[in-house]
Formats: sequence, C-alpha cells, structure tokens
Amino acid sequence: MPRRPVAHTVAAMANHRVAQGECAGSIAARYGVAWRTIWDHPNNAGLRERARDPSALHPGDVLFVPPPEPRWEAGATGATHRFTLAAPRAEVRLRLIDRDAPVAGAAYRFQVTGSDEPVREGMTDGDGRLVEPIAPDAREAVVELPERRLVYRLKLRHLDPVSEVTGAQARLKQLGYYRGEVHGRLDFETGLALWGFQLSRDLAATGELDAATQAALREAYGM
Repeated sequence: MPRRPVAHTVAAMANHRVAQGECAGSIAARYGVAWRTIWDHPNNAGLRERARDPSALHPGDVLFVPPPEPRWEAGATGATHRFTLAAPRAEVRLRLIDRDAPVAGAAYRFQVTGSDEPVREGMTDGDGRLVEPIAPDAREAVVELPERRLVYRLKLRHLDPVSEVTGAQARLKQLGYYRGEVHGRLDFETGLALWGFQLSRDLAATGELDAATQAALREAYGM
C-alpha cells in the first residue's frame, strides 16, 4: 500500500527572532516542528550555551527553525482519506509558596482565558506544585485557590531568562524577595533583593547576578 506525505503549511527553514510572549513551544507550533527538534539543533547551540531555557527566551534572541520532516501515512490509491494531526501541547508548571512553606494539598481551579477549554480542578502536591496542560499558543491562565480566597492571573511565556536582570527581578518578586517593578536595571533595590536571596541560599552575598546566583534562582523558581 503506498504511503503519502502529510502536508505542512510551512516547510522552509527560518531564523526566527523571538518576540515577547514567545517560547520554543509556541514557535514550534507555528512552524509545525517539534520544539525539541528546534531546541536541540546544532544551530541553536549558542542559545543553549548562554543558559537560555526553551520556556524562557529573551525578546531579540534568534532561534533557528529547521523545516519539518515529511510524515507518511498509509492510504490506498483511488480513494479519499482523512488524516488528523495531533495538536501539540505545552504545560504550565507552578509551585505555590506561602511564607517560605509550600502550599501543599490545596484545592485549585485552573482555566485558560479566552479559550473554550473547561475549568479544571485539582490539588497541589506535597511540594505545592501543580502541572496543567495548555495549548502552545495560550497567552493567559487563571489559577484560583477557593479555600484561601486567592486568584493568580498568569501571563504565559513572559518570563525572561534568568541571566537577564528582568528575568532575575521577576523570579525574585515571585519568591518574595523583591517588591519593585521589573524594569531591567540592577539598582539598589534589586541588589538588596539579590543579597537577601544569596544569604538564604548560603551564597556569597554580593548583590550581583553572578552564575551561582543564576543557578540558585533557576532551581528555586523551577526554571
């Protein structure tokens, strides 16, 4: 039985300049290529070496996108066939912390705004974590903890790399060390937040965004 290729809408390779709100997953969905194929490509070694995370790219980064490989499905000649392509999925991974303690075993509701997906309910695990699948082009989600009367509105794919001051500020803010704006300047308030975080992780308290602090921030935040 002959096999026919499943057509893709985009087949050319590209150097894609990352915009705010994009990640490897959303870019992969746009080009019809698996995100792992893009991220592991030799042409993207420079991004990986700069400690970039596929879920936290920086606006202006250039990501090489190879053309999708043709996929083949069996089908008899002289007949009409319908093929369904599985839509790629991404995930939201959160860890909820209250006063340095994980919010464990808490009931929550999760919904992607602007979509027809139903509200999903679940419980955080013993470490305060939750994982929910989303479409790669989803832009916003809401997490509600009814018992605690808390609502979190999440801007998806807006987290900058930890190597950027904006990325460090956003993580420090979520972890409770920083209360200022995410403006990208390593000012006194940001340095003080870094100093406090470094002390809490038994690091040299320099107030600088050095490699050890970046690694600790990535571990504490989860990415």
